[in-house]
Amino acid sequence: MSDVSYRRLMDWDIEQTAFDEFVELNKGTATALYQMTDNGFAGPSPLGPAGSMCAPTNTNGIFGPCDHGGLFDFNFGTLGNLDKKFFRIYYGAADNRASMLASLGAVGVEAYSMAWCNPSSGYVYPGGSVCNGSDDTTFGFGFKGIGGDPIVSPEPASFALMGTGLVGLLAIRRRRA
Repeated sequence: MSDVSYRRLMDWDIEQTAFDEFVELNKGTATALYQMTDNGFAGPSPLGPAGSMCAPTNTNGIFGPCDHGGLFDFNFGTLGNLDKKFFRIYYGAADNRASMLASLGAVGVEAYSMAWCNPSSGYVYPGGSVCNGSDDTTFGFGFKGIGGDPIVSPEPASFALMGTGLVGLLAIRRRRA
């Protein structure tokens, strides 16, 4: 079977600002991902047009506010008789953008879309809180096993911790010498 293609899409509609959210897209270096857009309204066939809503096709960045989603078109090439292609799709939510990035990084995604509410909407949640944008609940949609490198780097604090550990190891080694 040649030209094995797959499309996965969804429309974000983040409450309480559905139809008016922010979306972050990152295509990474994934070789099987040939097209990424923010159009959650396209048809499900990878042979159909993808289009875009507010973000240029195959462009990494944060876009919005707008009524958009995430669309990912994959081409896995040729599969021989009884061959298989495995990849993973992750959906999730976290307290904020930073936590969602950490979660996506923990599983090693190679491409993703994230979304959060529009802070300029003025919406007040029951109980009196307001949307805080990327500091509010953030939703994620990511892929692994699509021919790229994991795109979420460790936080700077991780590098500091690693550096402290290396200094400790060097000190121990020096004492033994």
